[in-house]
Amino acid sequence: MNDDGGADDDTYLVGHLHEALLADSRLHEQGLEIVVVSMRRIAIHGEVATAARRAAVLEVVHSLAPDVDVLDDLRVSSLQRDAQTERL
Repeated sequence: MNDDGGADDDTYLVGHLHEALLADSRLHEQGLEIVVVSMRRIAIHGEVATAARRAAVLEVVHSLAPDVDVLDDLRVSSLQRDAQTERL
């Protein structure tokens, strides 16, 4: 997503971010959708297992694309939230 704003740059960035999320030992996330919204702005959609994974996703993305505004549309799994509130 450089100043040229080319579609090839967008495709490269999205692919690069997907590869990094798969390679990160904290994540191995495959089910996330990364969409280029506009120049220097992306959105990340999907569900992660924990709040720590959500933070790790954002950390990876910000480290690889520090000049890009990230719209965080990640959800923490409802199973994880339910498990935290239920005490036996």
